[in-house]
Amino acid sequence: MRGVMDNPAPAQDNIFQAAEFLRNEYSATTLGSIGWCFGGNWSLRTGLLLTSDLDAMAIYYGQLILAPEALDALDMPIIGFFGADDSSIAVDDVNNFEEVLTDLGKDVDINLYPGVGHAFANPSGQNYNAEAAEDAWEKTTAFFSNHLKES
Repeated sequence: MRGVMDNPAPAQDNIFQAAEFLRNEYSATTLGSIGWCFGGNWSLRTGLLLTSDLDAMAIYYGQLILAPEALDALDMPIIGFFGADDSSIAVDDVNNFEEVLTDLGKDVDINLYPGVGHAFANPSGQNYNAEAAEDAWEKTTAFFSNHLKES
């Protein structure tokens, strides 16, 4: 994780290649991203890298980017899932993220689960919360079903 954050260029290149592969090899007409924790942060980064080429983005308790000048580039619907008791992602950051996106006129749906900690959707972790995880997954699949329909 630290290596990727210190040198993000190879990961960014991988994202560009993955999008190109899906479009060229599978004739994908829509693309979405999803990630949990470190991957949640990279789902957001994917949105910032692919901007108008990404059709939907889901973030599960990933570190957030809060700068309005960066988030303004996002051009896709966004859904996010966070635990109110997450010790690594402050609720204030989640609320600020939602507020900045809303102020920018972005299509955003942030879900904050009370009494739930980090990695609540990981069934092998100590913070697993079946009720929150199931609710988040139902919302995620409905979100992607709605926004990634073939045209």
